[in-house]
This record gives sequence, C-alpha cells and structure tokens, in this order.
Amino acid sequence: MMLCRACSKRFEKKFAIGDCHVCGNRMDGAEKAVLSYDFKSIAASGAKRFSVSSAIGKKTLMNEEDVFDVCLGETIKRQLNRIMREVIEKKTGWEYDPDCPDVSFSLDFNSGKMSHRMEPLFVFGRYEKLEPNVSQKEWIVKRFPSLEGIIGKKMKEMAKADAFTMHASGREDIDVTNTAGRPFVMELRGAKVRNANLKKMEKEINEDKRVKVKLVSYANPSFVALVSDSHFDKTYRAHISSEPELDENDLKKIMALEGRAISQQTPVRVINRRADLIRLRKIHSLKAGKDDKGRYVDIGCEAGLYIKELVNGDGGRTNPSFSTATNKNVRCDSLTVTEIKDRFLDTVKP
Repeated sequence: MMLCRACSKRFEKKFAIGDCHVCGNRMDGAEKAVLSYDFKSIAASGAKRFSVSSAIGKKTLMNEEDVFDVCLGETIKRQLNRIMREVIEKKTGWEYDPDCPDVSFSLDFNSGKMSHRMEPLFVFGRYEKLEPNVSQKEWIVKRFPSLEGIIGKKMKEMAKADAFTMHASGREDIDVTNTAGRPFVMELRGAKVRNANLKKMEKEINEDKRVKVKLVSYANPSFVALVSDSHFDKTYRAHISSEPELDENDLKKIMALEGRAISQQTPVRVINRRADLIRLRKIHSLKAGKDDKGRYVDIGCEAGLYIKELVNGDGGRTNPSFSTATNKNVRCDSLTVTEIKDRFLDTVKP
C-alpha cells in the first residue's frame, strides 16, 4: 500500500511514496485550489470571521480506514480543514470562528473545487410603530404595509443582501401603535456588505414616517433566540369610552383592579391560531387621565395580558375587566404600547 507525500506525512511517513491509496493523488490539487482562491473580492465585504468545511467522498474515507488499520494518523478531513484555515488566516488576517462566521468556505475534495457562502448578518435594534394599519410581518396581512418590509427592504439594499426576516419580541395588533421601541433582530441572508454604517441605515429607514428605528449593533446568531423568546412586562395607554359615559365612580372601580390577577380565556379574536387556555396575568399599575383623544388609562401589566379584552371583557372570557367592574360596555378606542421593560438586553453582548 503506497501513499502520496502529503498523506504519508499524516501517517508518520510509514508508507512508501507512490500512487496514493487514500486520495488518488488529489491532495496537491486540493491544496492548490485553496492557495489560488480569490479572497480579495470577499475582503471588500468587510468580512472578519470565517469557518471551513470539506466534503470527502465515501470511497476516499473507506480507503483511509485501510490505513488506520495499520497505524494512527490525522484524518484527511482534519488535514484539509487545517490547511484551509491556515491559508485563509495568513492571506486575509481574518479570525477563525466556526460559531459566528461572516463567510463559510467549503472544499469539495473529489472535484478539487473550493467555494464560499456569505452567512446571514444580524442587526439588533428597536422599532416604534407610529401609525395603525401596519402589520409587523409581511405574511400576516398582505393588504397592509409591514414593519418587516419597511425596515428590511432598506437594510437589504444597504447590506446588498438576498433576503431578510424580522425576529421580534412579540408584536402589536395591526391597529395598535408603539412608542416604546420593541426589540427585534433583522436577519439579512447573503449580505455582501458586512460593515454598513448603522447610523446611516437608521436615518434612511426613519425617512418613512410610519416607523422609527434605533439600530443598536450587529449581533450574533444566538441573539435571535434571546430576543424572540423573551417576554417583557409592558405599559399601555388605552383610550376608553362607554355608553352611558364613564363617571368618576366608574374610574375608581377600574383603579381598584390595580394589583389584581386577571383570568383570561384565549380571546375569541385569536382562538383560531392560539390554544384555548385560561391564563392568569397581573395588573401592576393603573393610572387614569385625559388628553386630546379623550379619556385614557395607563396600564402596567405582566407580559401576555390581552389589553382589549381587559377593557371589554370579551363576553365574560376575561374576568375581572373594566366592563365587569363598572357594569358598563367599556370599549378600547385606541391602544398604544408606551413602555417595554426590556433593558436587560442592553447588558448582554449581541
């Protein structure tokens, strides 16, 4: 059994040099493919981190097992990945980071061809939704504009990406506004510009008066789950009315719900997409007032409390409610998220 010089070296030069039983004398061609690869065009993207992988044919791996029966040595896959890593580090100065690469390189050993793929780019930020009748996701209500589209299309353009997806911590109903700033991560797939100026990107997005964003930083892939799986207590401003009109005594009864746990069966309006369960959620604070829109109540509450149903009672599925407390049909005329208690995200490195 003979090996080429490169494979023999992996097995402590214990085999005669000749037509290689393992690689079929393709190792030199594979190394040349790595050494001759055009890294300069990728460097223009602003990439800083990379990963490597290699695809080895089954026959080659089986032949290698014959050699392992005789002595131990470095696997051909490990050798190829090491060569790729060393060459790329030397030629580019990039950091090897298999967990969070900007670009992934792959070598097909059988064909001797090397290729690369730009990994998704992630941007962490917060959005304010300034107008109603704007959905969060493009697929939810296609007849309305979406925050995902308004924000994502501009980011896609500036990052020269192929596609985008918004990952957010919950969402508002389409008729609800948000002045608090909801945390999100935008995933930009195939982004060819890895270092776009976030301040400039933010400014261009904010030219659309339906939304206001604050782009905090680029993020790691793991930050997506942290944001999208987190649930935060919130404060809402609900403008309310009823017939007959609410009086001061009614407001006292509503204020008496502060600190109460509210029992909510899944609202009728979402039961087609949510499990029919009974949930307990707490009201932390209530404060009544008036502004140019009329009477409102600021509601500080635990994550997951359905505010519209807290107001109208949802036919008895939410109890107690503003309607049951006052024995009147109380309506939620408009709703705005005014605070999201998510600041712990700022203590975590994205």
